[in-house]
Amino acid sequence: MKKTLLFAALMCCIVSASAQQHHNENNLTVKLDSITEGMFKSIFEYDAHLNCTRWTEYMDGSNGWYVFVRYEYTYDDQDRMTSKTSHNNGVTKYEYFYNEQSLVSEVIYSYYNGTNWYFRDKYNYEYDEEGNQTLYIQYNYEDGNWTEHEKKVWEYEGGQLQSMLHYLVNFAFEKFVYHYNEQELCSEMIRCTYTSEPPAMPGWKEYYKELYEYDDAGKLLTRVKLQARTDASGWDYVEKTELEYDGYSNCTNISVSSGYDYDTEEWTYLRNTLDFTYDPTVSINNIAGLSMFWKEWFYDLDLNIPLFNELQQITMNNLGADNQYDFYYSNYNGLDEPAESPIAVWPNPVTEAIHIEGFEAAEVQVYNTLGQLVKTVCDANEINVAGLVEGVYLVRIADAEGKVYTNKITKR
Repeated sequence: MKKTLLFAALMCCIVSASAQQHHNENNLTVKLDSITEGMFKSIFEYDAHLNCTRWTEYMDGSNGWYVFVRYEYTYDDQDRMTSKTSHNNGVTKYEYFYNEQSLVSEVIYSYYNGTNWYFRDKYNYEYDEEGNQTLYIQYNYEDGNWTEHEKKVWEYEGGQLQSMLHYLVNFAFEKFVYHYNEQELCSEMIRCTYTSEPPAMPGWKEYYKELYEYDDAGKLLTRVKLQARTDASGWDYVEKTELEYDGYSNCTNISVSSGYDYDTEEWTYLRNTLDFTYDPTVSINNIAGLSMFWKEWFYDLDLNIPLFNELQQITMNNLGADNQYDFYYSNYNGLDEPAESPIAVWPNPVTEAIHIEGFEAAEVQVYNTLGQLVKTVCDANEINVAGLVEGVYLVRIADAEGKVYTNKITKR
């Protein structure tokens, strides 16, 4: 999948899995099975505890689908991730270790040369009693020894982050300072660099900042980026991000603008937008895989955008080019299911009839997004759905012995 396109538009978004309850009618647990976008698709596989064990990205080439990159994950008996291995132009691996708080205390990054594994980097983390991160150190592996390369130190007051110092080879070259509003939410982040060049006196110099505004419920509405002018006469507006939400507090739209007109005090160029579509009947608390997807893709983004319901689609417009990402799920019934379903349900999307291949169906049931049964067909591998309204449906397929498979289809 084209991560760079989403990264370009989503420089303001991490989706949080902490959520209020909006359960679907049958309170089913569902799995994120796949994501498609044009010539790209991602397939997800899980273990018996619904931990994602493999994430494979495919690209549609001249000879059909081929593996573009594959990630494999392992877990301990507490369902904590212990390793992530990436297969993409070589093999690399991250190994995770935890402290008594079950927080990541160390990560070791290695690569495989075809015969042996070799260390490359190591990352150490420390936290305070409340679980706030206080220290990060990156080490490089050189000549059989770990050498400190980079360090970050966080300071808090009353549980609020006040500052972060950034070191390279033990030299503090950068500082972040945070200010808060009456809601005790961060309203300003100032980025400083240390300078000792004349004529300025040695010390910290502000060169970048971000301003944040929220609604009464504490949801982020805008983020504005500013850059200090070289002549120290003030600040230049660089970028503005605006966010919209639905009645369940899901983020439904993100728009990024640039080109500030100082005469009219307006932003003149809408650079890119993101539109999110949800199924409001399914709570994210019931979904396996979706939170992991966001964390993996948007790990370096620094704002918390809430997600409460099942995400179905992302439509991105970047410099006039539209890209549509569709998310597909299936119900989890607690049984040991094969990693890949032996059946095929096509076409999808469908307008007239769906066909089932690789399975002798004794009964086929079709449910809408409210969990209501809208169609039942027995002893048939072709189901006419022309009379159904447009939307997403769950197809439950059972054989005479009671084995069940589920597929999500889109009726158009």
